[in-house]
Amino acid sequence: MPSDKCIVLNCPSGRNVRKHYFPKNDLEFRIWVKRAGNDKIINLSKEEITKKYAICTLHFQDSCRSIGTVRLNKGSLPTMFLPSIYNNMIIIV
Repeated sequence: MPSDKCIVLNCPSGRNVRKHYFPKNDLEFRIWVKRAGNDKIINLSKEEITKKYAICTLHFQDSCRSIGTVRLNKGSLPTMFLPSIYNNMIIIV
């Protein structure tokens, strides 16, 4: 089960904020890892990351969820409140 703390670098969210598991899709997974900006996970295997870490809902726009649900839509990417070095960057994976 993933940690109850968001893995995005310097995220101030607490334990009571909903967390989202890393996606299974390889491209989306790599984008999430890069956007998290946390060196703690950069060299871990996909299996280790998906078992231990998650990103909180504060990093996703409302449009990433269908009305009335808390689950992310397929293909959703974290775009909000990311480490400053990633905010204005196009990431090539």
